[in-house]
Amino acid sequence: MPEEQELCAWLDAWAARPELVSDVRIVRVVREAWTPELLRSLYALAITMSAEDYENFERHARTNDCVHLFRLTSTDALVGFQFWWSGAVHDFPDQQLVIGGKLRILPAHRRRALHLRSAPMTYTDVLRAHPGRTVHRMSFASLFGFVSIARAVQDHHFIATDTLPPHGQWLCTAATEQAVRSGYRFDASTGLVHVNIRPTAEQLAGYPASFFESPLARAYRERNRDYRDNGCYLAFGFPLSAANLQAVDAAIAEKHPPR
Repeated sequence: MPEEQELCAWLDAWAARPELVSDVRIVRVVREAWTPELLRSLYALAITMSAEDYENFERHARTNDCVHLFRLTSTDALVGFQFWWSGAVHDFPDQQLVIGGKLRILPAHRRRALHLRSAPMTYTDVLRAHPGRTVHRMSFASLFGFVSIARAVQDHHFIATDTLPPHGQWLCTAATEQAVRSGYRFDASTGLVHVNIRPTAEQLAGYPASFFESPLARAYRERNRDYRDNGCYLAFGFPLSAANLQAVDAAIAEKHPPR
């Protein structure tokens, strides 16, 4: 089946899926509805896991279109969030970007596919709005964010001049543009993004030694050796292909088997 038909089939299947039964619901809040109190509450949760000043947090947050809040269905308590943005790329009219940023989930609620459930809510909107374009997911990711996202797809790549084929170098241009929007700096030769965010000691201690030696973590550490202290993330991405979207579906189903 041609790729375009496979994507249409995936969109139809996603629209027809049964409602997921979970103790955490996802609430979408568009940028126009954000309040200072909301952003402060998100920052308060974020700094329990990553060291970052509020000005840096707010500047990057406001470059996005919406935020997905992860709330307990029983108490409405906030347990995490994920920001999202989508847009075209200058000088590349056939390409569309989807960027998920500032993924933060409290430790007690990790490994439950919350970020994976959040992603298709955005993917479906973008794919339906731009049926003729190639859509690419891009992230500036910490070690932990990279592993959690990359292990749920079939095909991903770091974004740097030495990792992309000639026809994929446009992603370095896109990464540079997006870094500037957020007040960051992207080094295309290494793929490092200077974000001025660092993992806390508590966050690092929350993962077993085996996590850091997993193949994905080792690939990340090879390109960002000083990730604990340098305030840098890595740029990476993947196409919203049928194979990748089906892999995300499978990863969600593994955590939330159909009932």
